[in-house]
Amino acid sequence: MYPQLHLLHMGSTKFLVVLLFASYVGEGLFFSEAPSLAHASLIPCSPPRSAMRAPSAPPPPNTFVFTANGNFQYEVNNVVNPTITLTRGVTYTFDLTAITDEHPFVINNQPVFPFAPYILDPAYGQLVTFTPTAAMPNTIHYHCTVHYGSMSGTINLVNCPGDLNATGAVNTADFGIFVNAFGNACTGCTSDLNNDGQVNTADFGLFVNSFGTAC
Repeated sequence: MYPQLHLLHMGSTKFLVVLLFASYVGEGLFFSEAPSLAHASLIPCSPPRSAMRAPSAPPPPNTFVFTANGNFQYEVNNVVNPTITLTRGVTYTFDLTAITDEHPFVINNQPVFPFAPYILDPAYGQLVTFTPTAAMPNTIHYHCTVHYGSMSGTINLVNCPGDLNATGAVNTADFGIFVNAFGNACTGCTSDLNNDGQVNTADFGLFVNSFGTAC
């Protein structure tokens, strides 16, 4: 009589191998464990299908996905409280669908506190579109209105070259603004495309290169 091999399931990844030998006791036939019982843990080559996760797809262009982690911090596209750079005249989507009413999201021009006046009113649990304008300051800030000490970050606004009125296109309206500024000294003005403190022929060359384009 050959010994019998039994495989006992002990959990999701572990099995017990039992080898039984036949022996006669009186007229009966009994199986008993071998003197040295064989034990083995069988580990699958790959995790069960239920434990496998497909890699998350990157967010669409101009989309920022906000979540809240266990340390009361915002994660934006999987980065903790990042500094975000946005271009004036371009429309962006803030995906706040994972944000609950515990962490209302606002934008203002204050680096520390989430108080009004708001550039973007409190929002959570939805998709919010945001288009920076020429009237907004170069630096603005996002906050959680509740946990603003740890859930906040900076947003830097930049100009699309030549789009002086932040409409998303470089056209004749921008040319009129440029002509009015030509020959003037300025610091940080939109018509000073090369940021040298003067609106001059060098800026005109840059403006011509951008004319007719969309941001």
